[in-house]
Amino acid sequence: MIGIAQDIERKGDDVTALAVYMRASELAPDDPGVLVKIGDLHARNRRYTAAGAAYQKAISLSPQKPAADALIGLGNVQVASGDVAAGTASLDRAAEVARTASQYNRLGVAQTQAGLFDKAILSYRKALESREDIDTGTNLALAMALAGRHDEAIELMERIVKAPTVQTRHKANYALILAVAGKEDAARGVLPESMPKSDVQAVLSGARNIRGTADASQRGKALSVLFAG
Repeated sequence: MIGIAQDIERKGDDVTALAVYMRASELAPDDPGVLVKIGDLHARNRRYTAAGAAYQKAISLSPQKPAADALIGLGNVQVASGDVAAGTASLDRAAEVARTASQYNRLGVAQTQAGLFDKAILSYRKALESREDIDTGTNLALAMALAGRHDEAIELMERIVKAPTVQTRHKANYALILAVAGKEDAARGVLPESMPKSDVQAVLSGARNIRGTADASQRGKALSVLFAG
């Protein structure tokens, strides 16, 4: 049933997908994975209270050893709701129980959005230890750039964009990192000529916003807003 819900969700029908997830949770009330899926769907639609409730319920099923994905999701929505202290605590707990590359990457994303760049860098490195992945590598470079480690971020992205599987989004992130470092001309040079001017401007203006923001949590928020847009 979860597979059916995921297929429906991929097609963009969140209402039906949520109904199927809810039914799956009724049939398997002790499965934290279903509750995490429910929380993720609510979180993506910015229903943070409902998302938090789903994650909390998943955590309550095994409070001594909670699911890492539930803690990561909870921390993410707590930060998004403005409770950075609680979000940081949840993410720190998640770091203690995360095991897979996917969990470490997801943890790194949440930590980046919370402005916890050094912790995010550590999480991404742990993910890459078990599985090389250019998406995770790009996430690592973004966290480095937001932490002010521009040269390291650029050097990493120079390697990533040479990968045979590189896509336009990786080049756009490379451009963003260059622009955050103040290298806007170089940033324009790595973007595909076919990219609409409005998208190019969005990358550059987003980088200026990040570059002009001193507070780490606000830089993380600016990045998440840019990606959401």
